[in-house]
Amino acid sequence: MTCLRLLLLYLFSNLVDSSCPLNGIPSSDGTKCYHIFSNTLNYIEALNRTCNDIGGQLASICNGFDNAQLQGFV
Repeated sequence: MTCLRLLLLYLFSNLVDSSCPLNGIPSSDGTKCYHIFSNTLNYIEALNRTCNDIGGQLASICNGFDNAQLQGFV
């Protein structure tokens, strides 16, 4: 079973002021918040148990700046 370090991407429609929830990491353009969890889960567990429970989705990092920024937290 492949285990993944869980990196969740929150998509909040109300991120007008670029603020994220507690422990959230804002994306470079301020439209997303990343949250890093230390849980070791497989893809399905991560998706079903954690993402859906908090209204987020697994992260898809789309630019080098965000990737470099998040590497410092992993």
